[in-house]
Amino acid sequence: MFKFKPLVVAMLAVGAMHVHATENSEATINQYGVQQEATIDQTGSRQDAIAKQEGEENTATITQTISRNAADTYQNGNRNSVDATQNVVRSTVTTVTIGNDNDIVATQSGEDNSATIYQFGNENIATSDQFRSGFSSVNIKQDGTGNNATADQFKAKRSEAYIDQNGLENRAFTEQSGNDNVANIDQNGLFNEAMSLQSGVGGYVSVEQNGAVFSFASADQAGESNEAIIDQSGRNTAYSYQTGVEEKVEIIQVLGTDNFAKAIQSGTRNQVKINQFLNNNAVTNQTGIDGKVAVNQSGGFLGANYATVDQAGIENVSNIEQSGSRNDANSYQSGQNDKSFITQQGTANVATSSQHGLDGTSVIWQSGTSHMAYAEQELSNNYVKISQYDGRGSNASSVQTGDSGIVVIDQDGSSHTAMLSQSGLRNLADVQQAGYSHTATITQFGGFDNVALVQQAGIANTATINQ
Repeated sequence: MFKFKPLVVAMLAVGAMHVHATENSEATINQYGVQQEATIDQTGSRQDAIAKQEGEENTATITQTISRNAADTYQNGNRNSVDATQNVVRSTVTTVTIGNDNDIVATQSGEDNSATIYQFGNENIATSDQFRSGFSSVNIKQDGTGNNATADQFKAKRSEAYIDQNGLENRAFTEQSGNDNVANIDQNGLFNEAMSLQSGVGGYVSVEQNGAVFSFASADQAGESNEAIIDQSGRNTAYSYQTGVEEKVEIIQVLGTDNFAKAIQSGTRNQVKINQFLNNNAVTNQTGIDGKVAVNQSGGFLGANYATVDQAGIENVSNIEQSGSRNDANSYQSGQNDKSFITQQGTANVATSSQHGLDGTSVIWQSGTSHMAYAEQELSNNYVKISQYDGRGSNASSVQTGDSGIVVIDQDGSSHTAMLSQSGLRNLADVQQAGYSHTATITQFGGFDNVALVQQAGIANTATINQ
């Protein structure tokens, strides 16, 4: 026996409707306006479909199979289109369109899925595809004109996708193929574009972009329990790639004119936090365990600041802070429990820290113009401190390959150069220069308990110690 809910049809001019329903199913079509077309095709049992249209030249198509599904579509405006297909059990599709020339396509297969799509404005496109998924949901909301949102979930269990866009011509795409993943994209402004790809388990992606003329954000995750957070305003570009376990990336870029951030992780429990203001460039790569990276950059009025971090190993820490223009900071670590701290203020400063041992610490602080510092450490328990202040043309370099070596270089003034090289056991070298045109060179190789100390203050001094 067939049970039909009464069909209410109001057509002011040319229009069409087609209804096919099976036992214990309900179908309702309401149409107001001219040249409307609605089709409901249901097979299986206990299906429920509602298509309501107002305006002109709208099209609604609902197709449902298997059992206990519900589809509810509403369109108010002109030339809107909705196509809802459910080959699934106990799932729902709900769509609301207010405006003109909008398109919605929702497709579901599996069980206990839901898709909710709201569009307010003109020429927006929303697509939801959940294929052989279960207990998963898609929520899309778009305001404005020319926005495009796509949410795909492939064999996903207990996964959620949220897209909320308003403004003009924003683009959002999320694809999930694992279990217990969550993707949240919220864009508002002009020409934002966001992409989220997750194929692991328990991943979380959050992208928020506000008030931009073309910002781009991409988060790609595979693995387990990874988290990526991207928050941007201005004209920025951000990439996050994670394939490890329990890793976290946070990228914040505000008032950008051309900020660029890229974070790559493939280890375990690694963390990256990048914070950039105006015009800066940061690239980080971690492949170890329990590594931590923090990059904070501001400025770039006279050219972008650059920060590069490459870490492999265990429990390494890299911290880079730069303000000014055309500064360049690099941190390379592959040991265990190594720590690198680079701080630069001014213009055209360059700092490089390279550590590949155990429990090493490198501290570089530079302020002024055109300073250059280089620190390299291997083996264990080495320590380097380089401070260059407001002087002109300073250059400091340190190389340590032994045990318990300590190097401290402190330069202030103009045209200073200090070079240190230590190899052996328990070496200590300390160079302090203040004044003008100083040069100090200390070289220590082998032996025990070597100590070299140079202090220069004045004009045109030169000191050389070789042990």
